[in-house]
Amino acid sequence: MSDDNFLTIASFEKTTQDRFWLFAKEQLAEKRKKANKTAADAVVRNLNNDMLVSPAKKQKPDDGGMETGDAGGGAGQAEPVKPAEELVMLEYYQNVLVSQGKKLKFPDSIEATAIVFLKRFYLSNSIMDYHPKEVMLTVMWLSCKVEHYPHRYIGAEKVYPFPDDDKKEFKFDCRAFAELGKIDPDDLIRLPQIVFGA
Repeated sequence: MSDDNFLTIASFEKTTQDRFWLFAKEQLAEKRKKANKTAADAVVRNLNNDMLVSPAKKQKPDDGGMETGDAGGGAGQAEPVKPAEELVMLEYYQNVLVSQGKKLKFPDSIEATAIVFLKRFYLSNSIMDYHPKEVMLTVMWLSCKVEHYPHRYIGAEKVYPFPDDDKKEFKFDCRAFAELGKIDPDDLIRLPQIVFGA
């Protein structure tokens, strides 16, 4: 091993990346399971509270109506998302992130930073708490800010990601990302605090 490699490894071992963000597979699974359980418990608690506030009304079969509620918690009750299902959804949104990055002509560093933010966020949060589409757009926007894109590319070509309106240039600001995902800009603005707090 050369001295340069040794210094690089020694320097990395002192970083917060090494201390706080490197996990064994078992640790990752446990973190995801914990985030999923917390969110699932909240979903069940909220559903139960909703049932107490406005209990489902049962209609009599002779009225031609159907029973609309199942107070016993049977087949009519929603089932929270399982950790394995969350991983499938996150992989899907990770692929969407990459395809949108290509469409917006992002450098690989922007896509990589956004994917790291997305994965880190969902280690301590669940898709039942925060919709992946909103988080995906937020981390794309944040990665542009963190990587100083497109400002560091003087004379970068203009990007027109909206097929219906070729004259609409993408501005790489909050409103542009919100419009791209058809979400409220206020939702996009509130998420960075949550993403960086995760």
